[in-house]
Amino acid sequence: MADDQRAPQWGDDPAGITKQELLSTAVGVFVMGCLVGWALFGKPAQLKAFLQSGNLAEWAAAAGALVVGVMAWRIATQNHRHHVATADALRERDKIRSINEMLILLNELKQVREACELFDTEKDWTKARIISRTGILLVVVRQCDWSERVVTLMDPSALTQLNRSRVRVLIMCDMAEQARQLLGTSDSKLPEAAKLMGALVVQGRNEVKRLAGLISTVHTLMQAMVDEFEATEMQVDPLP
Repeated sequence: MADDQRAPQWGDDPAGITKQELLSTAVGVFVMGCLVGWALFGKPAQLKAFLQSGNLAEWAAAAGALVVGVMAWRIATQNHRHHVATADALRERDKIRSINEMLILLNELKQVREACELFDTEKDWTKARIISRTGILLVVVRQCDWSERVVTLMDPSALTQLNRSRVRVLIMCDMAEQARQLLGTSDSKLPEAAKLMGALVVQGRNEVKRLAGLISTVHTLMQAMVDEFEATEMQVDPLP
């Protein structure tokens, strides 16, 4: 673990020229410089005819072209490595984002289920109790954007299950709004509001069971995404 967390060092960049390549290039340049200096200022007699023939310029030009070609190849190779590394990083980021989105959906569904559990039993529906329970349901559901974010991450069966649950919960919200509106007009409307709450009890009791199944489905999908992510030897936080 300590080796994985050490600070990057010169020559470690997989998308750049390595330290060994830089050193070998420097040595090559140094040797070429020595040869040229020796040929120009300390050349033996047997090289005189070769130098005067003009072949030295041709060989120098050929060597220069070779160096330019090698460097161009190196630059192209490093650019390719950089593009590949960038593409891999983007794919990793997309996988992490998808897992996080599924985790957000899972938490939202759990909150909706808890809000629906407020209506899963018969109660003495006083005005204060109706206002508080319906208010919690409305606040929880309104802050959810469950189907919008994960539509491309779920299989058709799970997506259908999610959309149906969303519609049923929105119907419960409409009933809750109606009950609150009745209580806002007159206390004499309490029996009508209580009747709506009785219908909400039936709907809430059934929806708690359906949401439990949906939560299990979403958890399974997210676990499969995490397993696939971990198979690429990346680290992610464990599921809650």
